[in-house]
Amino acid sequence: MIQVSAVIITLNEERNIKRCLESIYKIVDEIIIIDSFSTDKTREICESYNAKFYEQEFLGYSAQKNYGIKKAENPYILSLDADEALSKELQESILCAKSNWKYDAYSFNRLTNYCGKWIRFGGWYPDRKIRLWDARKGSWGGLKVHEKLVFNKRVRAKHIKGDLLHFSYYSIDEHVIQANKYSSILARSYYENGRTISMLEILARSPWRFIRDYIIKLGFLSGIMGLVIAVISSTEVFLKYVKLKKLFAQKYVPEHKNVCFLNSNKVWGGGEKWTLDTALYLSRAGYKVLVITNKDSALFKEVRKHELELELKSIRVTTYSSLNLFQRKRFRRILKAYNIGTLFLNLSNDLKFGAKVASKLGVKKVIYRRAIPKPIKRKWYYKRVFTKFIDRIISNSEQTKKGILLNYPDVLKNDFVKVIYNGIEINNKFEREVKEVGNEFVIGSAGRLSKEKGHLYLIKLAAILKEKGISFKIKIAGEGSQRKKLEKEIDKYRVKEQLELVGFKKDLTDFYKDLDLFVLPSKWEGFGFVLLEAMSYSLPVIAFDTGSSAEIIQNDINGYIVSDYNVNTLSEKIITLYFNKELRSKMGVEGFNILKNKFSVQNTLKEVINLIEEGN
Repeated sequence: MIQVSAVIITLNEERNIKRCLESIYKIVDEIIIIDSFSTDKTREICESYNAKFYEQEFLGYSAQKNYGIKKAENPYILSLDADEALSKELQESILCAKSNWKYDAYSFNRLTNYCGKWIRFGGWYPDRKIRLWDARKGSWGGLKVHEKLVFNKRVRAKHIKGDLLHFSYYSIDEHVIQANKYSSILARSYYENGRTISMLEILARSPWRFIRDYIIKLGFLSGIMGLVIAVISSTEVFLKYVKLKKLFAQKYVPEHKNVCFLNSNKVWGGGEKWTLDTALYLSRAGYKVLVITNKDSALFKEVRKHELELELKSIRVTTYSSLNLFQRKRFRRILKAYNIGTLFLNLSNDLKFGAKVASKLGVKKVIYRRAIPKPIKRKWYYKRVFTKFIDRIISNSEQTKKGILLNYPDVLKNDFVKVIYNGIEINNKFEREVKEVGNEFVIGSAGRLSKEKGHLYLIKLAAILKEKGISFKIKIAGEGSQRKKLEKEIDKYRVKEQLELVGFKKDLTDFYKDLDLFVLPSKWEGFGFVLLEAMSYSLPVIAFDTGSSAEIIQNDINGYIVSDYNVNTLSEKIITLYFNKELRSKMGVEGFNILKNKFSVQNTLKEVINLIEEGN
């Protein structure tokens, strides 16, 4: 039988919470209460049921519930509101699900009691809800009032018998007050999502809500209470859209401490790691940070894990999005809603789409970050963007900076492009035990298995080292489109015992600890972040001369730079280190010192703040 944690958020719920807890305490294994500093007897009642009681300033309905999930010991979650309780039949159904858990999630009907009357019409019943699920598959999201479960991918769900009893309002006055409150919250949520409304829609949507609930969904069968509910609901719709209209009439006031990152890349890479790390750093430094990305992207999923610190919106930016008037207007509305004062753009598509919109709106600083060392092609629209809509460009290396300036000497001045290296979090120095000469020498590399990463060179390297009788093992961490081709080449060169494709590893700690040397065989790199990671484990490092690698590796000090992609030279350097234990140790120590002095995340991210604050 699996164990279930119940998560409940509360604020002054002494009227309801006992009924809720009484219905669950015998069927769940843990009760988590996230309270927003109640001043009544809520805490006393909860603790009498052995609930774990945590106080947290209200973060919003979704964020508050997700905070509770993080406090739970079990991944299987039953989420309830304090004014809800399980019927006897539903209690039995949940116990059955616990003893024979086969699905990712379970749904059940919610039956609402309104002013003492059970409401079964007007769209209020069956009101199917998923409230029992495996939290490893998804968490709360959606709007700030109408929160919903958002799953990472399609899940298998089963509907079970029994009702979730919802004791909503004890009086009509309560409903009116709450409708006014919810209309304000929803209007703000729509505003921050860039949604707009016309006067015609305002006039149409409110009466339509009444007709839908009272007539089409048979609300009139609930008697006078059905009429009251329909009228208040339609009034809430009217207020919500009127308030939204009023918000859009507000003046845009840019605040440089309100920072937005637009990064539409779908896959995870160095740029996405930089975006997330920088956004979190700025948030913790007192900035209000919004990240806008593709909803299907790896970055979107990672930012959602930090919803207590970062705001998140989604826009799908493509090559032709700059021509999409609707998308541009929505982006403009989002920037205005958050009073964004500083905007960072990541991809060239983001640049073409967002720079003009932000500049025309009046965003104080529009900054383009480029991490690809390839030169920017000479195009008329880039020239126009650089001269009219961009305030600064940052690059991740001097090599990348050269590529930015190359084709635009008449447009971009040298100091317009600022180099800010990717930083790495440095903890205590890793004390590496250097192996004696003659033991198996473990060479590592990490990166996406794609053509430009140059992993074919490592296969040729393995063949040379094998021929020379070196006792070694090459391990490559990563996945990608080149895997099958690499496997064929490994068989062709007969180095299957000497070279291992270890696959994708989310945590590379053990991987780096197991190595004696790190090699980056890339044909080109905007910035070899994995070199920094290797140096943080006091490893000597070797890379081909891609330009940016020479900014990290000081030749003959903490490793070697090999020119012309010469595998024979690469093998000679490795053999030198193989037979020289003292040199390996010295290069590892030097590499860690270089890392600490030049590439610490604290130093590099301070430069970002200096850029934001420049002139303010």
